[in-house]
Amino acid sequence: MNKRSAVGTIRDVMLNPFRGFMAVIERPTLDVPYGVAMLVALAAFLVILPVSLNAVSTQFQGGAPVSASTTRAVATITGLILALGIPWAAGFVGALLLMVASLITGGTADFRTHLAVVGYARLPLVLEGLVLAIMSITTNSLAGMQRLSISLSPLFPEAGAVTRAVLSSVGPFEIWHFTLMTLGFAALVRMKPAKVWWLGIALLGLKITLAAASGALQGYLQIQG
Repeated sequence: MNKRSAVGTIRDVMLNPFRGFMAVIERPTLDVPYGVAMLVALAAFLVILPVSLNAVSTQFQGGAPVSASTTRAVATITGLILALGIPWAAGFVGALLLMVASLITGGTADFRTHLAVVGYARLPLVLEGLVLAIMSITTNSLAGMQRLSISLSPLFPEAGAVTRAVLSSVGPFEIWHFTLMTLGFAALVRMKPAKVWWLGIALLGLKITLAAASGALQGYLQIQG
């Protein structure tokens, strides 16, 4: 797929999803969606890195310089691996979920095609990451970066850990993402989107459940600490 057709596919997936996903299914390339995701993740990592390293230096101020430098190196390498690996890991998990749903509904597409569909369906989350990276430029503290969110959570600053985690999992980019997942799945199984709306609801419910569990664990650890 050349550059022009790649841009056209991204445009169609974002603005005319069913048509865009039909094109993805006909030629399920992985380099475009996952390449874009890795580039944005790498850019976000580079924005966050100086603040993270500054936090490490502050933590070790007055301590052993070897420990501080080693921790900075480990943090840099770990962050780089995560930035480049998370798009693929999330894609594999999403593709597995879609493939299970496809088998239930009689779909016949292979795993690579599912992986490509998920990669393009995650583009709204990539866009969200880019927006957050830009917002992070004006933030000078790691805590401030962690509070950045394009979701419902900033509307309820006094919410508890579980509620805050659930609200953080629901936002415009997430809704857009799950909508694309549903439309991509409809294209995969050759069904009308109205007949597979349950998939988007199920995926959103799964994310909210996992977010609630994570929030409960975080709240428990805070109490224990």
